[in-house]
Amino acid sequence: MKRWILGLLTLAMMTLPGPDTEAGTPDNGTLTETVTVLNYTAGPFLVSNPTGVNGDPPVCLPETCDDYTLTVNLPANYQASNPDERVVIQIAWANANTDFDVYVLENGQEKTDAATSNNPEVIVLPAESAVYTIRVVAFAVAGDTFNGTITLGTPTSAGTGVGLYEVSNDVFTCNTHLTGQEGIFSHDGDAEPGVKFTPDGVAWVGSNAGLGAGIGLWRISDICAQDFTFLGSPDAGAGGGDVDIVVATEPNINGFYNIYTSSLTLANVTSSVSMDGGATFIPTVVSDVTPINDRQWNAAYGAGTVYLSYRSLNTGNELFVVRSDANGLPGTFVGPFLVYADVVVDAALATQLGNMVCDRRPGANTPVASGPNGEGNVYHGFVLQGNKVYVAVSKDFGVTWSSKLVFEGPLTDAYDHNFTWVAVDDAGNVYTCFSDGNDCFYAVSQDQGDTWSQP
Repeated sequence: MKRWILGLLTLAMMTLPGPDTEAGTPDNGTLTETVTVLNYTAGPFLVSNPTGVNGDPPVCLPETCDDYTLTVNLPANYQASNPDERVVIQIAWANANTDFDVYVLENGQEKTDAATSNNPEVIVLPAESAVYTIRVVAFAVAGDTFNGTITLGTPTSAGTGVGLYEVSNDVFTCNTHLTGQEGIFSHDGDAEPGVKFTPDGVAWVGSNAGLGAGIGLWRISDICAQDFTFLGSPDAGAGGGDVDIVVATEPNINGFYNIYTSSLTLANVTSSVSMDGGATFIPTVVSDVTPINDRQWNAAYGAGTVYLSYRSLNTGNELFVVRSDANGLPGTFVGPFLVYADVVVDAALATQLGNMVCDRRPGANTPVASGPNGEGNVYHGFVLQGNKVYVAVSKDFGVTWSSKLVFEGPLTDAYDHNFTWVAVDDAGNVYTCFSDGNDCFYAVSQDQGDTWSQP
Protein backbone atom coordinates (compact mmCIF):
# COMPACT_ATOMS: atom_id res chain seq x y z
CA MET A 1 0.00 0.00 0.00
CA LYS A 2 1.29 3.45 -0.85
CA ARG A 3 1.97 5.88 1.92
CA TRP A 4 0.87 9.49 2.14
CA ILE A 5 3.80 11.81 2.58
CA LEU A 6 4.05 15.41 3.71
CA GLY A 7 4.05 18.11 1.08
CA LEU A 8 7.50 19.09 2.34
CA LEU A 9 9.01 16.19 0.42
CA THR A 10 7.33 17.31 -2.78
CA LEU A 11 8.60 20.83 -2.20
CA ALA A 12 12.11 19.52 -1.63
CA MET A 13 11.90 17.52 -4.84
CA MET A 14 11.06 20.66 -6.81
CA THR A 15 13.57 23.01 -5.19
CA LEU A 16 16.65 20.87 -4.60
CA PRO A 17 18.21 19.96 -7.94
CA GLY A 18 21.18 18.16 -6.38
CA PRO A 19 24.11 16.53 -8.15
CA ASP A 20 23.75 13.68 -10.58
CA THR A 21 22.80 10.43 -8.86
CA GLU A 22 25.34 7.66 -9.11
CA ALA A 23 24.34 5.05 -11.66
CA GLY A 24 23.83 1.50 -10.47
CA THR A 25 27.03 -0.48 -10.19
CA PRO A 26 26.81 -2.58 -12.24
CA ASP A 27 23.70 -1.60 -14.20
CA ASN A 28 22.90 -5.08 -15.56
CA GLY A 29 23.37 -8.77 -14.88
CA THR A 30 22.35 -12.25 -16.02
CA LEU A 31 21.03 -15.13 -13.90
CA THR A 32 21.73 -18.64 -15.18
CA GLU A 33 21.83 -22.16 -13.78
CA THR A 34 25.42 -21.50 -12.68
CA VAL A 35 25.23 -17.78 -11.86
CA THR A 36 22.55 -17.73 -9.16
CA VAL A 37 23.40 -14.53 -7.24
CA LEU A 38 23.77 -10.96 -8.51
CA ASN A 39 24.56 -7.88 -6.43
CA TYR A 40 24.49 -4.21 -7.28
CA THR A 41 24.24 -0.84 -5.56
CA ALA A 42 23.10 2.66 -6.47
CA GLY A 43 23.18 6.09 -4.87
CA PRO A 44 23.45 8.40 -3.14
CA PHE A 45 19.94 9.74 -3.79
CA LEU A 46 19.34 13.29 -2.58
CA VAL A 47 15.88 13.95 -4.05
CA SER A 48 12.69 12.18 -2.97
CA ASN A 49 10.09 11.06 -5.50
CA PRO A 50 6.62 10.38 -4.05
CA THR A 51 4.81 10.49 -7.41
CA GLY A 52 3.56 6.92 -6.95
CA VAL A 53 1.89 7.69 -3.63
CA ASN A 54 -1.67 7.11 -4.91
CA GLY A 55 -0.90 3.75 -6.48
CA ASP A 56 -0.12 5.17 -9.91
CA PRO A 57 3.13 4.28 -11.71
CA PRO A 58 5.81 6.70 -10.52
CA VAL A 59 7.19 9.39 -12.79
CA CYS A 60 10.96 8.99 -13.00
CA LEU A 61 12.04 12.55 -12.38
CA PRO A 62 15.75 13.36 -12.74
CA GLU A 63 18.01 11.82 -10.11
CA THR A 64 15.20 9.91 -8.37
CA CYS A 65 15.21 6.50 -10.10
CA ASP A 66 17.64 3.73 -10.96
CA ASP A 67 17.11 1.15 -13.71
CA TYR A 68 18.88 -2.21 -13.68
CA THR A 69 18.55 -4.64 -16.59
CA LEU A 70 18.07 -8.20 -15.38
CA THR A 71 18.35 -11.05 -17.88
CA VAL A 72 17.17 -14.48 -16.76
CA ASN A 73 18.57 -17.17 -19.06
CA LEU A 74 17.29 -20.63 -18.15
CA PRO A 75 16.27 -23.80 -20.03
CA ALA A 76 12.67 -23.89 -21.21
CA ASN A 77 11.68 -26.58 -18.71
CA TYR A 78 13.59 -25.16 -15.74
CA GLN A 79 10.57 -24.01 -13.70
CA ALA A 80 8.73 -27.29 -14.26
CA SER A 81 11.81 -29.25 -13.19
CA ASN A 82 12.42 -26.96 -10.18
CA PRO A 83 8.90 -26.01 -9.05
CA ASP A 84 10.02 -24.48 -5.73
CA GLU A 85 12.63 -22.15 -7.19
CA ARG A 86 12.05 -18.47 -7.83
CA VAL A 87 13.89 -15.34 -8.88
CA VAL A 88 13.97 -13.13 -5.78
CA ILE A 89 14.80 -9.43 -5.95
CA GLN A 90 15.67 -7.75 -2.66
CA ILE A 91 16.36 -4.03 -2.26
CA ALA A 92 17.68 -2.94 1.17
CA TRP A 93 19.10 0.21 2.76
CA ALA A 94 20.62 1.30 6.06
CA ASN A 95 18.61 4.35 7.17
CA ALA A 96 15.37 3.43 8.96
CA ASN A 97 13.78 6.74 7.91
CA THR A 98 14.43 6.09 4.22
CA ASP A 99 12.08 4.37 1.80
CA PHE A 100 12.75 2.97 -1.66
CA ASP A 101 10.06 1.40 -3.86
CA VAL A 102 10.69 -1.26 -6.50
CA TYR A 103 8.95 -1.83 -9.83
CA VAL A 104 9.63 -4.61 -12.34
CA LEU A 105 8.95 -3.88 -16.00
CA GLU A 106 8.83 -6.34 -18.89
CA ASN A 107 8.65 -5.05 -22.46
CA GLY A 108 8.11 -1.58 -21.05
CA GLN A 109 5.02 -2.58 -19.04
CA GLU A 110 4.83 -2.97 -15.28
CA LYS A 111 4.77 -6.63 -14.29
CA THR A 112 4.74 -6.28 -10.50
CA ASP A 113 5.95 -4.01 -7.73
CA ALA A 114 6.94 -3.77 -4.08
CA ALA A 115 5.90 -0.29 -3.00
CA THR A 116 5.38 -0.65 0.75
CA SER A 117 7.09 0.62 3.88
CA ASN A 118 9.12 -2.58 4.19
CA ASN A 119 12.89 -2.71 4.37
CA PRO A 120 13.93 -4.67 2.44
CA GLU A 121 11.45 -4.53 -0.41
CA VAL A 122 11.13 -7.99 -1.96
CA ILE A 123 9.77 -9.12 -5.32
CA VAL A 124 9.42 -12.76 -6.37
CA LEU A 125 9.34 -13.78 -10.04
CA PRO A 126 9.03 -17.15 -11.78
CA ALA A 127 12.22 -19.02 -12.63
CA GLU A 128 11.77 -18.49 -16.36
CA SER A 129 13.80 -16.82 -19.08
CA ALA A 130 12.97 -13.14 -19.48
CA VAL A 131 14.47 -9.67 -19.63
CA TYR A 132 13.32 -7.27 -16.92
CA THR A 133 13.96 -3.70 -15.93
CA ILE A 134 14.24 -3.36 -12.15
CA ARG A 135 13.28 0.23 -11.41
CA VAL A 136 14.05 1.50 -7.91
CA VAL A 137 12.40 4.79 -6.96
CA ALA A 138 13.69 7.00 -4.14
CA PHE A 139 10.35 7.51 -2.40
CA ALA A 140 11.73 9.25 0.71
CA VAL A 141 15.49 9.77 0.90
CA ALA A 142 18.21 12.04 2.24
CA GLY A 143 21.45 11.10 0.53
CA ASP A 144 20.84 7.36 0.81
CA THR A 145 22.19 4.37 -1.08
CA PHE A 146 20.50 1.01 -1.62
CA ASN A 147 21.90 -2.47 -2.15
CA GLY A 148 20.25 -4.88 -4.55
CA THR A 149 20.51 -8.67 -4.32
CA ILE A 150 19.00 -10.96 -6.96
CA THR A 151 18.98 -14.70 -6.38
CA LEU A 152 17.80 -17.85 -8.11
CA GLY A 153 16.76 -20.51 -5.62
CA THR A 154 14.12 -21.68 -3.15
CA PRO A 155 12.87 -18.85 -0.92
CA THR A 156 11.44 -19.73 2.50
CA SER A 157 10.52 -17.71 5.54
CA ALA A 158 9.27 -18.92 8.94
CA GLY A 159 7.91 -22.15 7.51
CA THR A 160 6.03 -20.45 4.70
CA GLY A 161 6.65 -20.28 0.98
CA VAL A 162 6.70 -17.25 -1.30
CA GLY A 163 3.97 -16.65 -3.85
CA LEU A 164 4.18 -15.13 -7.30
CA TYR A 165 2.50 -11.77 -7.82
CA GLU A 166 1.85 -10.00 -11.09
CA VAL A 167 -0.10 -6.92 -12.07
CA SER A 168 -3.53 -8.03 -13.25
CA ASN A 169 -4.97 -7.19 -16.65
CA ASP A 170 -8.52 -7.30 -15.29
CA VAL A 171 -10.60 -4.25 -16.06
CA PHE A 172 -13.23 -3.05 -13.60
CA THR A 173 -16.17 -0.78 -14.30
CA CYS A 174 -16.47 2.62 -12.69
CA ASN A 175 -17.44 2.63 -9.03
CA THR A 176 -21.14 2.91 -8.34
CA HIS A 177 -22.37 4.37 -5.05
CA LEU A 178 -25.12 2.12 -3.68
CA THR A 179 -27.81 4.20 -2.00
CA GLY A 180 -31.16 3.55 -0.38
CA GLN A 181 -33.61 4.75 2.26
CA GLU A 182 -35.56 2.50 4.63
CA GLY A 183 -37.92 4.46 6.84
CA ILE A 184 -35.94 7.08 8.73
CA PHE A 185 -32.62 5.34 8.13
CA SER A 186 -30.41 6.09 5.15
CA HIS A 187 -28.21 3.35 3.74
CA ASP A 188 -26.18 5.73 1.58
CA GLY A 189 -23.20 5.39 3.91
CA ASP A 190 -23.42 1.75 4.99
CA ALA A 191 -20.26 -0.08 6.02
CA GLU A 192 -18.67 -3.55 5.88
CA PRO A 193 -20.34 -4.73 2.65
CA GLY A 194 -20.49 -8.32 1.44
CA VAL A 195 -21.43 -9.68 -1.98
CA LYS A 196 -22.67 -13.04 -3.24
CA PHE A 197 -23.74 -14.25 -6.69
CA THR A 198 -26.61 -16.57 -7.51
CA PRO A 199 -26.05 -19.01 -10.40
CA ASP A 200 -28.12 -16.77 -12.69
CA GLY A 201 -25.41 -14.08 -12.47
CA VAL A 202 -27.25 -11.69 -10.15
CA ALA A 203 -25.13 -9.98 -7.49
CA TRP A 204 -26.56 -9.42 -4.01
CA VAL A 205 -24.83 -6.84 -1.82
CA GLY A 206 -25.50 -6.55 1.90
CA SER A 207 -24.12 -3.97 4.33
CA ASN A 208 -24.86 -2.54 7.74
CA ALA A 209 -25.94 0.89 8.96
CA GLY A 210 -25.17 0.27 12.63
CA LEU A 211 -27.06 -1.36 15.48
CA GLY A 212 -30.71 -0.40 15.45
CA ALA A 213 -30.61 0.95 11.90
CA GLY A 214 -30.81 -2.39 10.12
CA ILE A 215 -28.89 -3.76 7.18
CA GLY A 216 -29.27 -2.75 3.55
CA LEU A 217 -29.58 -5.09 0.57
CA TRP A 218 -29.15 -4.37 -3.13
CA ARG A 219 -29.69 -6.46 -6.26
CA ILE A 220 -27.38 -5.83 -9.23
CA SER A 221 -28.22 -7.65 -12.44
CA ASP A 222 -26.52 -5.72 -15.25
CA ILE A 223 -23.13 -6.92 -16.44
CA CYS A 224 -21.45 -3.55 -15.83
CA ALA A 225 -22.79 -3.23 -12.26
CA GLN A 226 -24.08 0.29 -12.91
CA ASP A 227 -27.79 -0.31 -12.28
CA PHE A 228 -28.98 -1.46 -8.88
CA THR A 229 -32.20 -1.98 -6.97
CA PHE A 230 -32.37 -1.22 -3.26
CA LEU A 231 -34.43 -3.92 -1.54
CA GLY A 232 -34.69 -2.33 1.89
CA SER A 233 -33.72 -3.91 5.22
CA PRO A 234 -34.17 -7.69 5.26
CA ASP A 235 -33.95 -7.67 9.06
CA ALA A 236 -36.83 -5.17 9.31
CA GLY A 237 -34.45 -2.70 10.93
CA ALA A 238 -33.90 -4.90 13.97
CA GLY A 239 -30.22 -5.56 13.32
CA GLY A 240 -27.52 -3.46 11.75
CA GLY A 241 -24.41 -4.88 13.40
CA ASP A 242 -22.08 -7.31 11.64
CA VAL A 243 -23.70 -8.48 8.41
CA ASP A 244 -23.39 -11.65 6.37
CA ILE A 245 -25.18 -12.72 3.22
CA VAL A 246 -25.29 -16.08 1.45
CA VAL A 247 -27.32 -17.47 -1.44
CA ALA A 248 -28.63 -20.90 -2.39
CA THR A 249 -27.06 -22.71 -5.32
CA GLU A 250 -30.23 -24.54 -6.32
CA PRO A 251 -33.65 -22.96 -6.96
CA ASN A 252 -36.56 -23.49 -4.59
CA ILE A 253 -39.90 -24.94 -5.69
CA ASN A 254 -40.92 -21.55 -7.10
CA GLY A 255 -37.78 -21.23 -9.22
CA PHE A 256 -36.01 -18.64 -7.05
CA TYR A 257 -32.66 -18.88 -5.30
CA ASN A 258 -33.08 -18.26 -1.58
CA ILE A 259 -31.28 -15.17 -0.26
CA TYR A 260 -30.20 -15.42 3.39
CA THR A 261 -28.91 -12.59 5.58
CA SER A 262 -27.93 -12.20 9.22
CA SER A 263 -26.85 -9.34 11.45
CA LEU A 264 -26.21 -8.57 15.08
CA THR A 265 -29.14 -7.23 17.07
CA LEU A 266 -27.52 -5.85 20.19
CA ALA A 267 -26.05 -9.08 21.58
CA ASN A 268 -28.27 -11.44 19.60
CA VAL A 269 -28.63 -12.35 15.93
CA THR A 270 -31.38 -11.54 13.44
CA SER A 271 -31.59 -13.69 10.31
CA SER A 272 -33.86 -13.45 7.29
CA VAL A 273 -34.71 -15.26 4.08
CA SER A 274 -36.21 -14.25 0.76
CA MET A 275 -37.76 -17.02 -1.31
CA ASP A 276 -39.07 -14.75 -4.08
CA GLY A 277 -35.98 -13.11 -5.54
CA GLY A 278 -35.72 -10.36 -2.94
CA ALA A 279 -39.30 -9.09 -3.26
CA THR A 280 -40.06 -9.95 0.37
CA PHE A 281 -38.07 -11.13 3.37
CA ILE A 282 -39.11 -13.15 6.40
CA PRO A 283 -36.99 -12.24 9.45
CA THR A 284 -36.32 -14.25 12.57
CA VAL A 285 -35.59 -11.56 15.13
CA VAL A 286 -33.67 -13.79 17.54
CA SER A 287 -32.16 -16.71 15.68
CA ASP A 288 -29.96 -18.14 18.41
CA VAL A 289 -30.72 -19.94 21.64
CA THR A 290 -27.70 -18.73 23.62
CA PRO A 291 -28.06 -14.92 23.78
CA ILE A 292 -25.16 -12.48 24.12
CA ASN A 293 -23.27 -13.34 20.98
CA ASP A 294 -20.80 -11.87 18.54
CA ARG A 295 -19.75 -12.15 14.85
CA GLN A 296 -22.15 -14.42 13.05
CA TRP A 297 -21.59 -16.20 9.71
CA ASN A 298 -23.85 -17.97 7.22
CA ALA A 299 -23.39 -20.85 4.79
CA ALA A 300 -25.89 -22.54 2.49
CA TYR A 301 -26.33 -25.88 0.75
CA GLY A 302 -28.81 -26.98 -1.89
CA ALA A 303 -32.15 -25.26 -2.27
CA GLY A 304 -33.15 -24.82 1.36
CA THR A 305 -30.41 -25.62 3.89
CA VAL A 306 -28.80 -22.70 5.68
CA TYR A 307 -26.33 -22.50 8.57
CA LEU A 308 -25.81 -19.74 11.12
CA SER A 309 -22.72 -19.65 13.34
CA TYR A 310 -21.93 -17.29 16.20
CA ARG A 311 -19.58 -17.03 19.14
CA SER A 312 -21.27 -17.08 22.53
CA LEU A 313 -20.00 -14.67 25.15
CA ASN A 314 -22.12 -15.80 28.08
CA THR A 315 -21.32 -19.53 27.98
CA GLY A 316 -17.56 -19.16 27.78
CA ASN A 317 -15.42 -19.05 24.67
CA GLU A 318 -17.64 -21.25 22.51
CA LEU A 319 -18.54 -21.28 18.81
CA PHE A 320 -22.01 -22.54 17.94
CA VAL A 321 -23.74 -23.52 14.70
CA VAL A 322 -27.46 -23.88 14.09
CA ARG A 323 -29.02 -25.25 10.90
CA SER A 324 -32.34 -25.00 9.10
CA ASP A 325 -33.37 -27.42 6.37
CA ALA A 326 -36.57 -25.47 5.76
CA ASN A 327 -35.32 -22.28 4.09
CA GLY A 328 -34.26 -20.64 7.36
CA LEU A 329 -37.85 -19.90 8.34
CA PRO A 330 -38.69 -19.04 11.95
CA GLY A 331 -38.83 -22.07 14.24
CA THR A 332 -36.96 -24.39 11.87
CA PHE A 333 -33.39 -24.11 13.19
CA VAL A 334 -31.89 -27.13 14.98
CA GLY A 335 -28.93 -27.08 17.33
CA PRO A 336 -26.87 -25.39 18.61
CA PHE A 337 -23.86 -27.58 17.86
CA LEU A 338 -20.38 -26.87 19.24
CA VAL A 339 -17.69 -26.28 16.62
CA TYR A 340 -14.17 -26.03 18.07
CA ALA A 341 -14.68 -27.71 21.43
CA ASP A 342 -12.06 -30.35 20.52
CA VAL A 343 -9.21 -27.80 20.68
CA VAL A 344 -10.59 -24.83 22.64
CA VAL A 345 -10.69 -26.63 25.96
CA ASP A 346 -10.19 -23.51 28.09
CA ALA A 347 -12.41 -20.44 27.82
CA ALA A 348 -9.35 -18.29 28.53
CA LEU A 349 -7.70 -19.32 25.23
CA ALA A 350 -7.75 -16.45 22.75
CA THR A 351 -9.69 -17.12 19.55
CA GLN A 352 -10.64 -15.16 16.46
CA LEU A 353 -13.21 -16.37 13.97
CA GLY A 354 -13.05 -16.82 10.24
CA ASN A 355 -15.95 -17.37 7.87
CA MET A 356 -18.03 -20.50 7.25
CA VAL A 357 -18.63 -22.14 3.85
CA CYS A 358 -20.13 -25.29 2.34
CA ASP A 359 -18.86 -27.60 -0.35
CA ARG A 360 -21.88 -26.78 -2.48
CA ARG A 361 -21.61 -29.60 -5.01
CA PRO A 362 -24.71 -31.83 -5.15
CA GLY A 363 -24.39 -35.38 -3.86
CA ALA A 364 -24.88 -35.15 -0.08
CA ASN A 365 -27.46 -37.19 1.81
CA THR A 366 -29.28 -34.14 3.20
CA PRO A 367 -29.47 -33.68 6.16
CA VAL A 368 -27.64 -36.79 7.35
CA ALA A 369 -24.18 -36.99 5.83
CA SER A 370 -21.91 -35.46 3.23
CA GLY A 371 -21.25 -37.16 -0.07
CA PRO A 372 -18.31 -39.55 -0.58
CA ASN A 373 -16.07 -36.81 -1.98
CA GLY A 374 -17.01 -34.13 0.51
CA GLU A 375 -20.16 -32.83 -1.15
CA GLY A 376 -22.06 -30.92 1.53
CA ASN A 377 -19.12 -30.61 3.93
CA VAL A 378 -19.17 -27.50 6.12
CA TYR A 379 -15.92 -25.65 6.87
CA HIS A 380 -15.34 -22.96 9.50
CA GLY A 381 -12.10 -21.01 9.91
CA PHE A 382 -10.68 -19.75 13.19
CA VAL A 383 -7.39 -18.80 14.87
CA LEU A 384 -6.31 -20.10 18.26
CA GLN A 385 -3.90 -18.20 20.53
CA GLY A 386 -2.95 -15.88 17.70
CA ASN A 387 -0.43 -18.12 15.94
CA LYS A 388 -2.43 -21.27 15.12
CA VAL A 389 -4.65 -21.26 12.03
CA TYR A 390 -7.43 -23.85 11.96
CA VAL A 391 -10.27 -24.98 9.74
CA ALA A 392 -13.00 -27.00 11.44
CA VAL A 393 -14.79 -29.60 9.30
CA SER A 394 -18.26 -31.12 9.65
CA LYS A 395 -19.33 -34.07 7.51
CA ASP A 396 -22.77 -34.53 9.07
CA PHE A 397 -24.44 -31.19 8.39
CA GLY A 398 -22.96 -29.32 11.32
CA VAL A 399 -23.75 -31.79 14.10
CA THR A 400 -20.15 -32.80 14.87
CA TRP A 401 -16.90 -31.03 14.02
CA SER A 402 -13.21 -31.84 13.79
CA SER A 403 -10.66 -29.01 13.97
CA LYS A 404 -7.76 -29.31 11.51
CA LEU A 405 -4.53 -27.37 12.07
CA VAL A 406 -3.55 -25.53 8.89
CA PHE A 407 -0.43 -23.77 10.14
CA GLU A 408 1.30 -22.97 13.42
CA GLY A 409 3.71 -20.06 13.35
CA PRO A 410 6.12 -18.77 16.00
CA LEU A 411 4.60 -17.58 19.27
CA THR A 412 5.53 -14.04 18.28
CA ASP A 413 3.35 -14.17 15.15
CA ALA A 414 -0.32 -13.19 15.13
CA TYR A 415 -2.68 -14.42 12.42
CA ASP A 416 -5.87 -13.35 14.21
CA HIS A 417 -6.48 -10.36 11.96
CA ASN A 418 -10.09 -10.03 10.82
CA PHE A 419 -10.72 -12.45 9.26
CA THR A 420 -9.23 -15.74 8.09
CA TRP A 421 -11.12 -16.72 4.95
CA VAL A 422 -12.16 -20.15 3.67
CA ALA A 423 -13.39 -21.05 0.18
CA VAL A 424 -14.20 -24.28 -1.69
CA ASP A 425 -13.85 -24.68 -5.45
CA ASP A 426 -15.94 -26.75 -7.85
CA ALA A 427 -13.63 -29.75 -7.42
CA GLY A 428 -13.95 -29.77 -3.62
CA ASN A 429 -10.50 -28.31 -2.91
CA VAL A 430 -10.54 -26.16 0.23
CA TYR A 431 -8.55 -22.93 0.55
CA THR A 432 -7.86 -20.64 3.47
CA CYS A 433 -6.18 -17.23 3.58
CA PHE A 434 -4.79 -15.45 6.62
CA SER A 435 -2.55 -12.51 7.45
CA ASP A 436 0.04 -11.55 10.03
CA GLY A 437 -0.74 -7.87 9.50
CA ASN A 438 2.07 -7.48 7.00
CA ASP A 439 1.90 -10.42 4.59
CA CYS A 440 -0.97 -12.58 3.37
CA PHE A 441 -0.74 -16.37 3.20
CA TYR A 442 -2.90 -19.10 1.75
CA ALA A 443 -2.98 -22.88 1.94
CA VAL A 444 -4.98 -25.53 0.14
CA SER A 445 -6.35 -28.92 1.15
CA GLN A 446 -7.18 -31.58 -1.42
CA ASP A 447 -8.50 -34.13 1.07
CA GLN A 448 -11.46 -32.35 2.70
CA GLY A 449 -9.35 -30.42 5.18
CA ASP A 450 -7.41 -33.35 6.64
CA THR A 451 -4.01 -32.09 5.44
CA TRP A 452 -2.86 -28.71 4.15
CA SER A 453 -0.16 -27.41 1.86
CA GLN A 454 2.63 -25.18 3.07
CA PRO A 455 1.25 -21.61 3.22
